[in-house]
Amino acid sequence: MDHFASCPYVIGVWSYLQMLSKRQCRVMVHVVQTWAYLATVKGCAQKSYFIESERLIEGGIIEKIHSTSIHQCIEQCSKIERCSALNFLLDMELQPICLLMDTTAPVVSSELPIPESVMYSAVSFCMQPSSLQCAHVMWSFEKYSNRAPLSADYMDIVENVHRVDECLSHCAQRYTCKAALFNRRTQTCYVSPITVQNVYNVRKYFAVNPNIDLYESNCASYEEIDSTRCHFLRVHSAGFTDIFDVRLQQISDVDACERACLSWTHGVCRSFTFDRTDNSCYLSHTTGRALGKNPLDMTNVNLSTGDLDDCFKFKLKCKSNSLQLWGSSMKIFSGTIKAKTNRDTFCEKSIKNAYEFETEMNYGECGMQKSSYPYPTFTSVIVLKEGSTDLITIRDKIIQVNCRMHQNLEVLPDQVLSFRLEIEDENTTRKLITESIRLASSSSDFVPRPKYTLEVLDASGQLTDIVNVGDFGYLLVTGEKMESNFVVCDVAARDIKSDRVIPLIDSDGCVIDKRISSFKRIGNNQLRMRIEFSGFTDHAEVVYEGIVKSCTQDCYPKCNSDLWQTDDEPRAKSNQVNRSRRVSRYADSSRRFELSEDIYTLRSINKLTIIARSVKDSRSDKNTLSYGTIEEKTSIPNGKDGYPQNGDSNVSWRKVAMPSYMRCICDDFSCLFTVLLVCVQVLLIISGIGVACIYIRQWKQYRRRQQEQLNDIPIQYEFTVTN
Repeated sequence: MDHFASCPYVIGVWSYLQMLSKRQCRVMVHVVQTWAYLATVKGCAQKSYFIESERLIEGGIIEKIHSTSIHQCIEQCSKIERCSALNFLLDMELQPICLLMDTTAPVVSSELPIPESVMYSAVSFCMQPSSLQCAHVMWSFEKYSNRAPLSADYMDIVENVHRVDECLSHCAQRYTCKAALFNRRTQTCYVSPITVQNVYNVRKYFAVNPNIDLYESNCASYEEIDSTRCHFLRVHSAGFTDIFDVRLQQISDVDACERACLSWTHGVCRSFTFDRTDNSCYLSHTTGRALGKNPLDMTNVNLSTGDLDDCFKFKLKCKSNSLQLWGSSMKIFSGTIKAKTNRDTFCEKSIKNAYEFETEMNYGECGMQKSSYPYPTFTSVIVLKEGSTDLITIRDKIIQVNCRMHQNLEVLPDQVLSFRLEIEDENTTRKLITESIRLASSSSDFVPRPKYTLEVLDASGQLTDIVNVGDFGYLLVTGEKMESNFVVCDVAARDIKSDRVIPLIDSDGCVIDKRISSFKRIGNNQLRMRIEFSGFTDHAEVVYEGIVKSCTQDCYPKCNSDLWQTDDEPRAKSNQVNRSRRVSRYADSSRRFELSEDIYTLRSINKLTIIARSVKDSRSDKNTLSYGTIEEKTSIPNGKDGYPQNGDSNVSWRKVAMPSYMRCICDDFSCLFTVLLVCVQVLLIISGIGVACIYIRQWKQYRRRQQEQLNDIPIQYEFTVTN
């Protein structure tokens, strides 16, 4: 207090606080905090609430209403501007009521209920910026006073955040934030990936801390949880009717109460209690274990309760050479995952403190079984063992996985062979006779058909067999059914002659080669991929291969989000919060899963021949239409950490544009050979003409010499005299 000596006003306030009782101090601190929240709520873009169990909010009572749920209570408070808080409690007749509070109004203690009767209180605060995750819930956080994780590994500090409302807003913006923690002494904000509701043993992860309050998020999305694999731990002749979120009347039995809990849409229902005396059903977002209560402390033969133990989701991904099993748990999980055949175990993998886990096994390994009829099928039994005990519990899961490899051509299940028999005389025919039984229909239509086809198209969308290197075209995948969602993966281009393969799309459906530049849905059963034909030698014969899998969700891989063209119709957003109805299973069925996936081989129906550009095509190159110098600049792709692979980020060079005859002489050997052949032929023709001219000239000279010789011979006359 020495540093306050110069401030008499502070000393006076401190002396006054010392005179107050502890309860009065807590009330004053809470009023100051509420005023701070109200200052931010006014004019707020998104008003939200955090709740706290068994805590009375003091202030002026605005209105007293009868309400069967805290959500109705918060909804009424949000309609009144000066309503900044509320109390959800039980009256003297154990009926739920709601008190709408104005915390800035004077407190009349005689009008307030006793704190022990309050089930939940709620205080409004401003969420800046607004959060899409929290837009669908009435309250966004639940406060647990004086509680923090045991390990600092689960606490990430948030810089430059020194108020509770700012800390909650920051947590609401982060998908991985399950809880916000605020240190009142140091005014420090933390975010955590764990909270009270998503651990199996609260004492193993959390401890009492007098300086830190934990705010558990109610905005977390559980769309990755298998809604059909949730299991409740039931306890008969016990339950909680003094704290709940909603009370339902006229419920027939305990099973109907459990179904009501599973179909609850205001959040995650984690426990229920059924009272047979008045057929009431009490639903709660929390469990007795999280509140530190034991259901056996309130024994009643008319009560039955159930706590949600966990919900699991599994996904199977069959690849061309292996299978991958992915799992997700609502609660943090530690244990092992392994393949099992009879008493033998294979490929064991440890899991430590994770919500998601996966394992991958190659076909033919890890004890995997293979059957060939009617098509190749790989089967394995995978065991997920929870690590807290060596005993078999309901938290241990057995998953049977089946990968069915369909051929490119096969008889589809919807193909039917129908025929009609006409019997001429049934009284005399006792055996099959060809003359008396005629087949009325033909089986020519009963032929294998591909369920998915792959066609190679040119830039104009026409089926093509020959393209030039560097040309652009399309790969068109067509499903046999008009209404079919599918995903394409493991796509590659293969040279038939050299067997060289260029991977284009990986097993997750992500593009790994920039030759594929865009995707587009054509109709309800076609997928078109724009591709550049390159990477192979001249006159290479190329086929495109891959696999296709039908899908109901994640049909648009997020890794290709920049490549999708959505001109025809907008795609459905895949990040919407899913509050789907959950279905419970009995203990045995909640431990056993069976996952199967069918994959179909894909091969282009037309073989593509890639040839080099001809001389005529070369003349159309804009770089060869004029003389001069063209300067080009090429970017070298960066390596890791954003640095260039070879130390240079850009390389520049100068290329002299040459006329076509110079390009023919210097670059194209076939063109040069043709020119030389023409020259030789012209030379031979000229030589032949020259030789012919020489022979003609010599022949003419010879004839002339002969004529001259004949002219030089003297003429002799002979006379004869006759009588």
